[in-house]
Amino acid sequence: MDHIQTKKQKIEKNILKYYLYRFFVSFSFTGPIFILFLQENGISMTGVMVLNAAFTGVIMLGVVPFGALADRIGRKKVLIGGVICLALAFAVYSAGKTFFVFLIGEILFGLGIGMFISSGSSFFYDSLKEAGRKDEFKKLYGKALSINNIMWALGALLGSVIAVYSLRLNFLLSFIPVLAGVFVVLTFTETKLYKHQQKHYLSHIKEAALFCIKHPRIRFFILYGMLLIGTAMTVNYIYQPYLKEIGVPIILFGILYALMNFAGAFASKLAHRIEYRLGEKRTLLVFIVVGAAAYTGFALMNMYLGILLPLVISFAVGVIEPTVGDYINKHVLSNQRATVSSLNSLMIMGFSTVLGPLLGMLIDAFGLQATFVAIAAGFISLLILLAIWYKIESKKIHKS
Repeated sequence: MDHIQTKKQKIEKNILKYYLYRFFVSFSFTGPIFILFLQENGISMTGVMVLNAAFTGVIMLGVVPFGALADRIGRKKVLIGGVICLALAFAVYSAGKTFFVFLIGEILFGLGIGMFISSGSSFFYDSLKEAGRKDEFKKLYGKALSINNIMWALGALLGSVIAVYSLRLNFLLSFIPVLAGVFVVLTFTETKLYKHQQKHYLSHIKEAALFCIKHPRIRFFILYGMLLIGTAMTVNYIYQPYLKEIGVPIILFGILYALMNFAGAFASKLAHRIEYRLGEKRTLLVFIVVGAAAYTGFALMNMYLGILLPLVISFAVGVIEPTVGDYINKHVLSNQRATVSSLNSLMIMGFSTVLGPLLGMLIDAFGLQATFVAIAAGFISLLILLAIWYKIESKKIHKS
């Protein structure tokens, strides 16, 4: 009995340690100056996009196997590997001056992010479950996402100041908090492994994928997140040229990025309250309508709307990410949770990877305004299809 109580107390400490881990790992000073740093080192915009494609590709290829690996050997081990890769990536970028060195850095970033995506929320959920607090996931994981956004915002503000002295210094200083994050993760208490761990990881992935395809609720939630979060991720890449085109001074970029992160942090913290008041159906409907309205507003090319609307989208994503994550987790067994979470992230990243080049071609051919008109039209069309599908799937579930 004492042994069980001691283990539960250690698991309970994972919650605070996870917050501390996200505090350090999210404290980066590179966000507002990343592209500027690459250009300063002679990398063209084509090179920048190739590097980003490598980063995204590594995440897409790795996130599902990492999720299956986490289900087999434990979330903690995968998280340790991920944060070590992030620390090495910042070290490589700090010393890098050529495309191929930066490519190594991007691969390391992709590995680190992929390992976190595959195991982070699952480790947190299982820690809560073993501590008897799984019903608090939306609330407590929302706090973790708030910490992410707050630290990214502070990093953006400080990064603008640091960049005055040296763009390279931003990467060098970012290495320090991530290194601290390595030591925090090493103190995590591993959650228990569940049955079926003896299966080959490809069989495990196939089983989890079939589960997602056959389960109507999981299938819908994954596609919903893919549309809302994947579109927001992609639009974020063209936000800087958009701000420049509508006349926002570059000196304000860091402040605007910080405000976006604060909006996301505030939303994540309120996510469980908003979902509780609105319920599942209204929450999903309200925030996808908000997204459609925001992308329509972008097409007006108004400076004030251009500053306000990214904050609106950040707020919407801040609510939807923990909410949809909770909806999915409730329908998944623990032995598949990390793998299903990884498949969800894979769909989001895949959608963003396909959408990105398409938007790039539209921007080059027709300009930013026409591109946002196309985004809004496509988003609204998918919104209508999702609403119809949700209604059909809901009827099937009620009949069964």
